[in-house]
Amino acid sequence: MKIIVGLGNPGKKYVNTRHNIGFMAVDEFVKRQNCSFKRSWRFSAQLAELKIRDEKVLVVKPRTYMNLSGVAVRGIISFYRVAGNSLMVVYDDVAIPLGRFRFRDKGSAGGHNGINSIINALKTDVFDRLRIGIGDSGEQSGDLADYVLDEFSSSERKKLPDIIACSAELCDDWLCEDKEQLKSKYNGLEVC
Repeated sequence: MKIIVGLGNPGKKYVNTRHNIGFMAVDEFVKRQNCSFKRSWRFSAQLAELKIRDEKVLVVKPRTYMNLSGVAVRGIISFYRVAGNSLMVVYDDVAIPLGRFRFRDKGSAGGHNGINSIINALKTDVFDRLRIGIGDSGEQSGDLADYVLDEFSSSERKKLPDIIACSAELCDDWLCEDKEQLKSKYNGLEVC
């Protein structure tokens, strides 16, 4: 079994914010599989169960808010007894320009509270992650929290369909390609 976790905040208030690009990416991935999410009270998450190339894939959107993402992820990992090398987390990164990606298989949280929560909950930083750039728009002056919780600008929204499509493709590739291939293919890729 493989698990893909998209990070974001639940609720209408956050739907189109920069911090929710992880949710947007996994929404597109699940939609392409002709599936949908169902609410799981047990795990404080929305789940989509897929079968892709004879592999069971669980796609997760924690409902715990970003800063407590690890609570939902730890519960799911424990219940399904899945190792960290079968987990990929998809999330926003302000240090990467909009339209660029970075795939990694371990590392620090880099100041991202959702990733920090997952690292603390799992007691390891060894799990795959797709970082989707939301930075470098020139709008980052002031409080970083205000920036990530703000909606995309009109010019950024024009680029989102391509960014989200590429994110969904990486999720699919992650299921069958090795990590070095993914790094080579996506790190530094600019889709807009």
